Amino acid sequence: MPSFIPTGTDMIRSWGMYQAWLGDAPYVLTLDDDVRPIPGWDPFEAYEEAFEQGSVASRFLSVGALTTSHQQMRGFPYRDRASAKVAIQYGGWDGVLDYDAATQLVTQPENGFFADVVMPVPRGVPVTTCIMNAAWRREYTPIMWQLPMLDGKYNRFGDIWSGLFQKRVLDVLGDVMVVNGKATVRHERASNPITNLEREQPGVEINETLADVVFSDEDVEWDGPLVDAYRIVTNRAAFRGFSPDYRKHFLYARDAWLELFA
Repeated sequence: MPSFIPTGTDMIRSWGMYQAWLGDAPYVLTLDDDVRPIPGWDPFEAYEEAFEQGSVASRFLSVGALTTSHQQMRGFPYRDRASAKVAIQYGGWDGVLDYDAATQLVTQPENGFFADVVMPVPRGVPVTTCIMNAAWRREYTPIMWQLPMLDGKYNRFGDIWSGLFQKRVLDVLGDVMVVNGKATVRHERASNPITNLEREQPGVEINETLADVVFSDEDVEWDGPLVDAYRIVTNRAAFRGFSPDYRKHFLYARDAWLELFA
């Protein structure tokens, strides 16, 4: 396995993503090994429908997505109503929800259910993303990279920080990230909250401010390949949001990953 592909964590899926990119399927789906289909429910059919229909790229929240009509409601700007390309989707999970360790320990949450809605994430808005159930257009694979965690120091944030970068790049491109509650699976196993607390603690300080860095008011200038936009966005995070020890590790691994797509 190449040294820039994280091993010993779920982030090893980056290598599987690259292998899928080498194929010719239009879409890629990734699932954790502890999720199962819901009987009578086809998550990929829901993903494909959203890919084919497209969605709005707007800084306005699409309240219409919460209705049975899915049409835009009164006041939604007409200039934003044209259908844009859905590039990346994150699906839902019933059962064990994706809590952080502190919430697990304090509230002892019960099983839950994901809302049956397809919601485009507004332009310029960060979102927390869980890679246990996600789908994307194959050509966006370079920006789906799951971050290396510096020998486990920043475990539990790889997919979260990866999602921030994905969303910012899509904002630059004018494409859409969708949270697709119709593409829901059953999550059957809760991880150990004590172990999770130890894994999350080193990365909390970075995580509290990283979205502010990535989604700052400064425009990202882009006129070239997808990977160039990704490089600009991640450079901002590396030099303004990451600690010096992680910055060096991250930049080496990122450049090696992007070289696969050169």
